[in-house]
Amino acid sequence: MQTDKPVSAGGRYREWTSLLLIAILCFSFIVYLILYSDTSDSMKTFNLFKNVQGHPIFVQLSGQSTLFPWKESVRELRKNSTKPLLTLFTSWLDTEDKFVVHNITSVNWLALRPFVVPIVFTNEAAVEKVYTRAGWLVLPVRIAAADGVPVLKYMYLDAKKKFESDFYTYANSDILFTDSLLDTLIEILKYNSASHNSAEENSTLQHHTLIIGRRTNVYNMTMKEGSSWSEVTNVAREKGELFRSDAEDYFITSSSYPWNDIPEVVIGRRAYDNWLVLNARKQKHKVIDATDTILAVHQTTKDGNYEGMKKKTKEHNHNLLVTLYKNIQYGLGATECAEYQTIRNTGNISIIFRRNLATYCRLG
Repeated sequence: MQTDKPVSAGGRYREWTSLLLIAILCFSFIVYLILYSDTSDSMKTFNLFKNVQGHPIFVQLSGQSTLFPWKESVRELRKNSTKPLLTLFTSWLDTEDKFVVHNITSVNWLALRPFVVPIVFTNEAAVEKVYTRAGWLVLPVRIAAADGVPVLKYMYLDAKKKFESDFYTYANSDILFTDSLLDTLIEILKYNSASHNSAEENSTLQHHTLIIGRRTNVYNMTMKEGSSWSEVTNVAREKGELFRSDAEDYFITSSSYPWNDIPEVVIGRRAYDNWLVLNARKQKHKVIDATDTILAVHQTTKDGNYEGMKKKTKEHNHNLLVTLYKNIQYGLGATECAEYQTIRNTGNISIIFRRNLATYCRLG
């Protein structure tokens, strides 16, 4: 009867070594395909932000990254949630002068997953291809005006149809956030829930919330400066300048916010930001100034801080709003005129009612 020969210890070692080598080669080949499978011009952006400080982004986005560390409190508060906290969207064109800006934004917003769903609205095939592969969700610009600029209300309505979350926000494509965004939204959710059960506030305030804030301008940010939340925080502290209170770059709204009732203003042109805040105040929605607790860093380039004023259609929103509402007091839509604000005390975030608004903020 034939019997199998015993395998020596040395033979087993060589066998396992061979298997390990094959596994390493297979893994290396997969990584190679991910990073370098497409070297066309349209993919240069993708390959660039695949590596920050020598680390592949798909590793950073695993949820265990030291560059984008999640607080245990955030994980604990969201562990029983069946939906994201925020749907965050923007739009941009495939232009060379914004190459670095959009790469930094892409890394920054993707790092907010899984609590945030990042979306880019575009009708450009190159942008769709690059950012779909990078992990973004891409939606078409369904309705535009002012020479092809997206109409804001339809971005909100389309995002809400596609994804369910607690909050929705448009933000300019050059704005960076940190986990302070999530910390603040979680506290506002808790505050709204408590307020809903209080006799002091009615359901309209509970369900219709608008959160805005001032931005911090940082000139000529580098990929390294935008590569982690700590880097963004440090560069804002060391080089940043808090911008004026009548310039708003993000508009976080509760899921039931009545965007159907908003005029067809477009993004990136003056007047719509202050009108949105003014209108929310007039409608007695809960308007919250989150400047003190949400760090929003604006990547300022050679175009400066008034880029929209250089556009041919810069007066589109103003002309539309004046036609609809005649005389508009835009100053009443500044961040400091919000009836509520967030504050930070010894590391904790609170929402307080501003009982003494400045005289120039009072509605007539």
